[in-house]
Amino acid sequence: DEMVLWCQVPADEEYFQSLNCKKSVKTIYSLIAYRELLLTGEYDYVGSRLHGGVYALQHKVRSVILAVDQRARGFRDDYNLPVLERANVDSLEPMITGSLKTDIKINQYNIDKWMNQFRVIG
Repeated sequence: DEMVLWCQVPADEEYFQSLNCKKSVKTIYSLIAYRELLLTGEYDYVGSRLHGGVYALQHKVRSVILAVDQRARGFRDDYNLPVLERANVDSLEPMITGSLKTDIKINQYNIDKWMNQFRVIG
């Protein structure tokens, strides 16, 4: 019912304005305001900012990250992160009005292997 735009950087607002959105949109500018918004539990995250989407997931907020580069696709492929190709944005409405399931898969073995390279032996 309500859209809120979190401007991570000033260019975000400029880009959004270029889309000529006809809907009224509240704009917030700080990470503190973004966190407070997420903590209300009243919003879903939909956006192209990978870290903004991950941050929302960390706050138990339903999220769909729109892929604009290979990083988001890589996270989708490696961790089952909820990433949608921007070209498939028509699929977005059924996702957010339906039961969007988040099932992130973490490969703990690979994480432990990477961390163990820093262990001091001796």
